[in-house]
Amino acid sequence: MNPAMAPASTVDAQVCAWLAAVLRDGAGAEPPVAAGAAVATAQPQPQPPEQVLAVASRHGVASLVHEHLRLHPDGSALQAAFADAARCQAMQSLWLRAETTRLLAALHAAGLRVLVLKGVALASWLYPAAHLRDCGDLDLLLASHADAQRAAAVLAQCGYPDGYQQGGHAYELLRKPVPGAAYRLELDLHWRLLNAPVFADALDFEALWAGSIAIPALGPQARGLGAVHALLHAAMNRVVNLYTDVGDLLKCLYDIHLLAARQDVEMWAQALSLARARGLCGVLLSGLDAAQAALGTAVPVSVRTALVAAAPAERLEMARLHDWSYMQWRSAAALPPGARLRWLWGRLLPDAGFLRSTYGADASLPRLWWRHGRRLLARLSAARASSSPPDEGA
Repeated sequence: MNPAMAPASTVDAQVCAWLAAVLRDGAGAEPPVAAGAAVATAQPQPQPPEQVLAVASRHGVASLVHEHLRLHPDGSALQAAFADAARCQAMQSLWLRAETTRLLAALHAAGLRVLVLKGVALASWLYPAAHLRDCGDLDLLLASHADAQRAAAVLAQCGYPDGYQQGGHAYELLRKPVPGAAYRLELDLHWRLLNAPVFADALDFEALWAGSIAIPALGPQARGLGAVHALLHAAMNRVVNLYTDVGDLLKCLYDIHLLAARQDVEMWAQALSLARARGLCGVLLSGLDAAQAALGTAVPVSVRTALVAAAPAERLEMARLHDWSYMQWRSAAALPPGARLRWLWGRLLPDAGFLRSTYGADASLPRLWWRHGRRLLARLSAARASSSPPDEGA
């Protein structure tokens, strides 16, 4: 069979397994083999470099994989492709760091407390070099909705014009990339740690601020989540990716991998205490187990044993964290009764801004509605095959 004819999921799985092996074991892993290539030949043929790079880019680990490959140069087209991608990522990373520093200074001057979340923050203190963590946007956490609106006004004066729209969820102001910009930067202004209602109130801003750390690489005012909060945040964010069709991205698993390595005995105790108090033991266990399976992440036996013991008693069923319909029910249940109908209405009939940000700005509104309807029907059809939603009192 022609490799190009192999099912995309099969090809992606083969490439993804190789990428994880490189990140786990170094450059000694054998390149992924093209599906069916070994049938009539003694020597299997590797996947085309562009296909391997495409999967690595989708998982956000192209620069990270190159960092391992460059230790054992072989002059191959595959290594050359990853080297080019890493150079581009390094240039974008330099720009993103400078731009983040500029924006944080303006927000600080306006008297706003801001926490930098996810990729930009982790790239600046967790990774050996900032460009090794792929970053597609800048996520900033503010103390309240009012502060997020104030921040939007400040950023408008920094060259990001008005037009912030509430995203497809309840706790975010979204600014899509500025047309014609040298680099594409999306700004997400949050006033809850995550948009998903099921996780929105898991950790409040004041607790996060009290446990935050300075990030000097992003300027004297820059602060981000401490290692314990960042680990829990990464585990929750991974679950959101799972049930919203983003998938189990290697970059998110690598975040968990590195964050787990930063935990000392006291930090693990804090993480366990928080996970138990917030009903996140299953979420944390799922993330750690996935990182351990893919990347060999070291997790203390005592920590895993405690998580395994606590997870079954939690509201969120660990085995169903990937289930879109189940997590929608849980998100609705997490909201006050009066807010549930508004949230459900927004899921079924989102506004035009959400449709464009989710399904592309290059199509007419009727086509966007068609794409949304098709996706919703696919999810509902899949839900019929899953178990029934949880009881309201569960």
